[in-house]
Amino acid sequence: MQELVVNKSYNTEIIKNYINQTLQKEEEGIYSINRLSSITIANQRVSVEADFIKEMVNMIGEDNLTIFSYMPDYIRFLNKISKDIPIIYECVDEHTGFNHSYATKKLEEEMIQRSSVVITTADTLFTRKFKLNSRTYLVKNAVNPNYFSNETAIPKELSDIKRENKIIIGYLGAIANWFDKELLIEVAKKNEHMVFVLVGTIYIDVSDLKEVENIILLGTKAYDEVPSYLKAFDIGMIPFKMEDIIINCNPIKFYEYMAANLPTIATPIPELMEYHDGKMIILAKNADEFSDGINHLFNEKISLEYMKKIANENSWAERVEKIDQIIQGNLVPEHEQLLFRIENKYNKYRNIEIIDYLSLEIKALNNLNGVKEELIQLAKKSHSRYIKQQTAKLLIKNNNYEEGIIFLNPNESLSEWEIFKIYNNNNNRITNLIKAKLKRYVLEHEEARQILEDDNDIYSQVELATILMEYGDIKYALEKLLFLIKSEPSILKNSIVTNYYLTIYFLNKRNYKQAKLYWDRLFVLTGEHKETIKIYNFLKHGL
Repeated sequence: MQELVVNKSYNTEIIKNYINQTLQKEEEGIYSINRLSSITIANQRVSVEADFIKEMVNMIGEDNLTIFSYMPDYIRFLNKISKDIPIIYECVDEHTGFNHSYATKKLEEEMIQRSSVVITTADTLFTRKFKLNSRTYLVKNAVNPNYFSNETAIPKELSDIKRENKIIIGYLGAIANWFDKELLIEVAKKNEHMVFVLVGTIYIDVSDLKEVENIILLGTKAYDEVPSYLKAFDIGMIPFKMEDIIINCNPIKFYEYMAANLPTIATPIPELMEYHDGKMIILAKNADEFSDGINHLFNEKISLEYMKKIANENSWAERVEKIDQIIQGNLVPEHEQLLFRIENKYNKYRNIEIIDYLSLEIKALNNLNGVKEELIQLAKKSHSRYIKQQTAKLLIKNNNYEEGIIFLNPNESLSEWEIFKIYNNNNNRITNLIKAKLKRYVLEHEEARQILEDDNDIYSQVELATILMEYGDIKYALEKLLFLIKSEPSILKNSIVTNYYLTIYFLNKRNYKQAKLYWDRLFVLTGEHKETIKIYNFLKHGL
């Protein structure tokens, strides 16, 4: 490890000082700390996470130490400490939904298998993770009801709107890729007498939202201000796209809306199905249903008891008590009973497309052949990319290679880069025959290649370059990658393949400084993988 660090050494006092400054004692026996990923030495960023973990353990001591982790990639560094230290992995998201990385998938599998306990926060996360670790539990998100029950003043930013007696439909949370801007714009234009207020950090281009007169973006607010904004809302909304991240999430904001006595309108998020009553909580599939639902909620007599009941039954106090019982070993995992309850819940809400799929997915855990045809038919008629992708993964994972690949023909509305993504995520299970078919299809069919060439999405362009690097025109692929990197440097963040090939490319050109830049990123992604170290052994002679 020491050989792999720039200048081969750094003062660990830097790390110790960071830990001393940021380690927070929440209460007796409970500490929290922000991760330290890297430090700067001689104008270069150096990964220090492994040493950060070691120093933290040394400072706190191994006795009675238990580490909670939310990030699957941290297993690379947790593997450096004693195997006797228990790790509790809390799986709060489908992490591959953020970057579609094969490396992330494998790291999470390793994290789950290494952990003493795995806690999942959504039904779908549980059904997909429990087979990797027998001590996997389902403990959903929650709220502190009292935090939202205190009297608070309406913010000045919204007081004028309230004085005009306008209806405020509010959203609290991140405005990111999963936020359905198109849906909100259409709904806002249908309801010009209402005001749609968004409170939260903005991660995407919102210029189109700003053009709509009755949509207001207030940006990031401190958490202690949140209750006052919720008090100003008449209705809470959760307008999310039905994508991987959302289908597998249990949204905390829903419980916060309930604690603030806000009737709620949302898209058909699976985790909210059990609360959908058509009175205080409505799930809507499109803009017309969303608009009708908002008007219904505003005219409906508010049932404070119903919302208060949901908030109180989903309190953090109750969740913490359950997690404590799990850690103490007092709760035995009840996987079969839990799967039965989840399946029954899905059956109650059939004829909603995503629920139909999830119900079949659970049945496929034990008997794919029994539901295979039904799955394929559902995916064929569906317009959901998620359902098509997941169906293909199930088929491929269960050795139904031919059906999986044929099903994912681009003519059936799935682009070639998505086919390759699914292949890549299962490459240890794909036969040489299917691999050859994929190679021929991408390289020999101009139509398939053109799908990616014409796609304006930068990640589609990266996928095309990746395919061509592995199977075909390496020179063209590298030229494309270098052009893309100049316009969007962030594409390198999670791509092992991209950083690997660019390191080799610049090594061959004897541009060692540039090669080292890409090797550093490769090392952050792979750790001390034998291929990474082998490349460094060539690289160090040129530095």
